[in-house]
Amino acid sequence: MLQPRLPVLTQTKLQSGPLKDLDFSLRHASLRSDVTSQRDIDELRVVVSYSLSLL
Repeated sequence: MLQPRLPVLTQTKLQSGPLKDLDFSLRHASLRSDVTSQRDIDELRVVVSYSLSLL
């Protein structure tokens, strides 16, 4: 039986300096399975984003 866990999301945005508005997110997800042919899965993702004004 699969037992998925929802991702944990942590997010922060730089408020000042030359990289102002640079956004960092940290996401963690894990999947546990009782099926012998399927292994357990853990993921840790770091997402970096920056918005640009085109006008």
